[in-house]
Amino acid sequence: MSLRKVRYRVDTDLAQVIACNCSICSKHGLVLTFVPATQFTLESGESDVQPYLFNKMHIHHQFCRSCGVEALARAVGPMGRP
Repeated sequence: MSLRKVRYRVDTDLAQVIACNCSICSKHGLVLTFVPATQFTLESGESDVQPYLFNKMHIHHQFCRSCGVEALARAVGPMGRP
């Protein structure tokens, strides 16, 4: 039995990851990359993610309801422009 509730597949160049300096990413040591929606597939767990908006409320951060890890975020562009 797998404990992973949220699973996704992404096609990206890992040389392009960056460290974010926002309070949440800094606290958790997260790195991120940006991909178009066509390069991302949420394979399972859509009902297990909880959205969270903060600051300018443009980036839809998606946290796992079970473990609290930010699995992904959705926005129109890298700067979260609406």
